[in-house]
Amino acid sequence: MRLRERKEFSILQQKGERLFGRISILQYLKKECGPPRLGLTVSKRYGKSVQRVQFKRYLRVAFCHWAPFLEHYDVNILPKKSSEHSISLQNALYDFEQFVLLISSKNILSDNPTKQK
Repeated sequence: MRLRERKEFSILQQKGERLFGRISILQYLKKECGPPRLGLTVSKRYGKSVQRVQFKRYLRVAFCHWAPFLEHYDVNILPKKSSEHSISLQNALYDFEQFVLLISSKNILSDNPTKQK
């Protein structure tokens, strides 16, 4: 599923958290229920249309690969300007793997708070 409306992107930007990868910035927000949803924000500043489409294609593949681990999350991905020439499927998969590991470690820590005396 996809994020489509401006309101959904605004909520994600205001209330969500950010992670920084090699080629992208990930904004995410946990929701109560539902499948993971993906939003891609790639402006003309990133590059020509071929580069933008290629970036989005690689990140959609990576998202589909890692979606089972992102249940109940809305995710928006933005490219880093420095990654304009280094985009590859391998880099996209690596970024998503790191994002999933970081999100799951944060989720484990927040679900099991330590007891304070």
